[in-house]
Amino acid sequence: IPLYSVIFLLAVIGNSLVILTLVQNKRMRTITNLFLLNLAVSDLFLGVFCMPFTLVGTLLRDFVFGEVMCKLLPYLQASSVAVSAWTLVIISVERYYAICHPLRSRRWQTLSHAYRLIALIWCGSLFFMLPIAVLSKLIPTNQGHHKCRELWFDRGYERAYNLFLDVILLVLPLLILAVTYSLITRTLCRGMHDFRRYSKALSTARSADGELMTTMTAATDMAVGRERSFRRHNNNNRG
Repeated sequence: IPLYSVIFLLAVIGNSLVILTLVQNKRMRTITNLFLLNLAVSDLFLGVFCMPFTLVGTLLRDFVFGEVMCKLLPYLQASSVAVSAWTLVIISVERYYAICHPLRSRRWQTLSHAYRLIALIWCGSLFFMLPIAVLSKLIPTNQGHHKCRELWFDRGYERAYNLFLDVILLVLPLLILAVTYSLITRTLCRGMHDFRRYSKALSTARSADGELMTTMTAATDMAVGRERSFRRHNNNNRG
């Protein structure tokens, strides 16, 4: 319980501080920070609507929050998880275009486009999690308590929906994250290699220029010296 409470407090306080910082500081309202703000909001929702209610239900071994909360809590928990997962995906895609295709990204990486993406994430998450809200019911137990569970009319539909959630909440986000960050890493490594090669070529060119200047200086000194010797010899002959 103490560890659970510490995690809950850190989640609430940490995400609240992030939200306050990004909201109050107008200079920090960039596209990436807007997505981070959305991520902090979804994580705060998850902490508020998941951890305390789960802790109370686990300690009492009874769902004491009523029928409405039985529908609302799992629905908000699942929606918050979906928003967090797909916000991370959007951040990775945004970083990919900013690093790998900077010119192309400037056309659509605007605050208005970011707001539309965030609205789409929330609407999609709330829509696809609706079966959880509709099918969650309070079920009495033999001990006279209640538990909150989803009551599906067909096991096949339940398995299909759970598989769908596994794909959209785990498999697909992880796949997109792996691909985008792999491409980002490859681009950065290639850029570092090109930078080192350019630096080496520049150093070689500077060395060659230095040698050329040294040679030209030596040749000039030699020519001036020979000219002076020639003039001195002519003056001696005339004398």
